Amino acid sequence: MKPEEQELFSLVDNERVERGCAPLRPNSNLTGGARTDAETRADNGDVSDSSSSMVAAGGDGVTAKAAFDKLKSQSSSIVFNCGLRELGVGQGTADHKVGALCPLVCSTRTRVAWVVDFK
Repeated sequence: MKPEEQELFSLVDNERVERGCAPLRPNSNLTGGARTDAETRADNGDVSDSSSSMVAAGGDGVTAKAAFDKLKSQSSSIVFNCGLRELGVGQGTADHKVGALCPLVCSTRTRVAWVVDFK
């Protein structure tokens, strides 16, 4: 796991343990899939989504802490489901142009997508 991904893993795991869940086990297969999904989401701008065991958050310059705050407010039933015992975390980034007069006058921002996938 990249250091940024490890930070989000720890934020999720620590809060779950504080709420009475067992510690999560890292799952490298889930991490690989989450990373690929996050990279795709950063590229296409679709940074928020959830399913029964996966949650995504992101936006321009979103840190691991900011992503965690979004994840727990938008999808707490998944993030704090003590029946889910393994976790993979992925981060993807993509630069994109923004501006009212783009493509003439643009600035570049970095979109960050975060995906946490439980099992």
